[in-house]
Amino acid sequence: MNIFVLILIEYKNSMKKNYILGILAAVLLTSCSPTAYQVMETASADVKTNGSSYEHVGEDLVVSYNLWDETGKIRFNLYNKSDAPVYVDLDRSHLIVNGQSFDYYNDTETSTSNKSAYSRPAYLASSVKTSQVEVATKIKPKRVVEIPPHSFFSVGGLTITNGIKDCGIGKMKNGVAASESYSSENSPLQFRNFVTYSLNSDFGNPETIDNSFYVQRIVNLTWTALQGKPVKYKDCPDDNFSKQGYELPYSKPQNIRVELVKK
Repeated sequence: MNIFVLILIEYKNSMKKNYILGILAAVLLTSCSPTAYQVMETASADVKTNGSSYEHVGEDLVVSYNLWDETGKIRFNLYNKSDAPVYVDLDRSHLIVNGQSFDYYNDTETSTSNKSAYSRPAYLASSVKTSQVEVATKIKPKRVVEIPPHSFFSVGGLTITNGIKDCGIGKMKNGVAASESYSSENSPLQFRNFVTYSLNSDFGNPETIDNSFYVQRIVNLTWTALQGKPVKYKDCPDDNFSKQGYELPYSKPQNIRVELVKK
């Protein structure tokens, strides 16, 4: 057998292995990727939708929510609309899900380390040498946050959804399956955002904001239904090139989305 035949056989074997590996990778990715999403539409008596915003306007603070941005988690901005600093006590601020309270403040000190490598020039030694330097950084969160006048501070990261998955939703039709509507009394998911703040750094005469929410509708849908129709958009009006995107019909600040992973 000549060398050319051996090379050809080896090439075919290699292509066959790559083809099999490609199929296995596709199967693994498919089995681990979300097959459907769940969208929960929330409502509140003291938080109002205003265009693209979902906010509570208080005497000193404006609390703006965007429940869509983080999958199944709460994120909100505290905007100080006054002319003096506002102090927020995160240890006395909580997310309350179906009656269970979770703290925004965690006094655990975290540390991270970064390694960087550098090479010595050859003219400094007989051969090029590489050394590594490790720098450790420790971060301890603040319990009390000062928000200067006419600025905002972002808080959140806690999970809202608490494992809500079904709630009597039937089979999908055209990629969508909607449940019945709920009231604040029978909603399967109710949560509150409780914030303690003061106009004084010593927390004399503390004030509180207590926003209540409930899920009024739940929709299960496929990824295709979630992203909606394809649309073209421009970052600036005078751009020469359009970008491809999707309409995202369920993307609203009062909506929560959760990935339903295939088992």
